[in-house]
Amino acid sequence: GNAHLQAPGLFVHVEGRQPPKEPILPLGRPQKGWIKAVMAILIRPELARTPYRVLADQADVALGTVAGCMNDLTTRGLLLDRKDGRRVADRQALIALWVQAYIEGLRPKLKERRLQVRAEAKQEIWARLQAVLAAHAQPWALTGADAAERRTHFFRAEETEIYAPVRALEDREIQRALVAQPAARVGNLLVIEPPGPLAMAGVTDDGLHLAPDLLAYAELRYRGTGQALEAADILVEMELRTAAALHNALEPHGSVARWEGDRLTLWDSTQHIFGIRAGVADKLGLGLHQVLVIKNQMGGGFGAKNSVRKYMVVAALFAR
Repeated sequence: GNAHLQAPGLFVHVEGRQPPKEPILPLGRPQKGWIKAVMAILIRPELARTPYRVLADQADVALGTVAGCMNDLTTRGLLLDRKDGRRVADRQALIALWVQAYIEGLRPKLKERRLQVRAEAKQEIWARLQAVLAAHAQPWALTGADAAERRTHFFRAEETEIYAPVRALEDREIQRALVAQPAARVGNLLVIEPPGPLAMAGVTDDGLHLAPDLLAYAELRYRGTGQALEAADILVEMELRTAAALHNALEPHGSVARWEGDRLTLWDSTQHIFGIRAGVADKLGLGLHQVLVIKNQMGGGFGAKNSVRKYMVVAALFAR
């Protein structure tokens, strides 16, 4: 509203106006640093609470990139910053956003090398990778279809995908030890540049290094075939929410009462005939020997027909 202040030789006019609205800028497409920082948070959720410098080190990004990423997540409503620390507000929504960003913004830029390994079965390739790369102190991890197959036994692909330093797998000595040779287009081993330090920090299965489920999931989505997409959905846990639901018994609540002298017979749809007998007897001032409760087949109760209800006593009073 407006206000006026008036005094001898003074007049002040105060006019109330709404402050100008600042335009809300659209959120931009996630960039490489954002993708790597969010990947670290999704793989190790406790990193959301750590100092920015720790997260930057684990994600292999600049300190300023982490600050921008956290501000972006807060703006999107995906990160809560409270007195007890920061935490992801909606993990499923963040996974969906991150996977799309990874497939479109980071995965196509990762270096790849294809090799043809002479082996009779995948297990032979895995064992050879484990022995040779350990001997050369090279980190690596199974990812994509092979990592999913080790976890779920659902999907087996012809090609083995691993995260490993691409330059290391270009070494002639390592290739000879693997009994492998470079393949231009078709090969049974695809070496992918690790998208971050934590890509090779997954658990081990029988001594084999597996990429975190999140990355195996993302690689399957990147592959994009029908069976790969089905396998991907098995890897990532989902949280489903639904509205409250009430049981609706096919047979409604109801009682039929009949007196014979001072004895009461009660036909009732109940799950607890002895409890009903005791409760009705107490309400009517009768002894237990004076009340008989009969229940024939019941059309559903789901726990709602376990106690004495008013209509039981009312039926008995009306019948008297």
